[in-house]
Amino acid sequence: MLVVLFHAFGLAEDLGPSDSLALIWGFGSVGVDVFFVVSGFIMFFIRDRYVGTNSVRPGHFLWKRFVRVLPPYWVYTSIVVFLFIAAPMLFKGETPSLLRSLLLIPDENPYFLMVGWTLSYELYFYLLFAVTLLIARDAMTHFALIAAYFLFSTLLGTVIDLPGPIFAFITSHVHFEFLLGAAICVFGRGLEKLKWSHLFGQVCSVSKVYRV
Repeated sequence: MLVVLFHAFGLAEDLGPSDSLALIWGFGSVGVDVFFVVSGFIMFFIRDRYVGTNSVRPGHFLWKRFVRVLPPYWVYTSIVVFLFIAAPMLFKGETPSLLRSLLLIPDENPYFLMVGWTLSYELYFYLLFAVTLLIARDAMTHFALIAAYFLFSTLLGTVIDLPGPIFAFITSHVHFEFLLGAAICVFGRGLEKLKWSHLFGQVCSVSKVYRV
């Protein structure tokens, strides 16, 4: 809901400045961070479903994620594209790339469906989660591999300054929000007396501190 408010009030701001809208918009942006942190938490919370005694199932994991994310996103994107064709005067700025919008490939311009950028980060994390699942059978090693990759890619972005939205996306610090949620899950499971409801509260509170 906070994510939706973030984008809704962002559009409203285009119609005219408002201090109250700016306040709500800023609060809604925290929802995006919470969304990423909770996503990282959930992925490691359910990882045991895809790790069997003699096999791992990253393909099954990716299929379930794609089916849940992409079809609804494509439907809503199609609606926006239809509106763009029917009433182009409602849109301003550069025309988004339809192919990049549908495939959630990072671009310098926003997607047709503005919220799509959050799904780009989601799917990227899903792909990395699935690939590293093939290498690491236990959660701690799995987490360490993902953490090492994000740390390396982010440091690379501080050393090398390559143009283009894809490199900026890969080296973005936003990925650490997924890592934060994953860390809370992995290390929290070792604390038997800590309830999961309390852990979830910690996810939200820590993410707000991270945002500040």
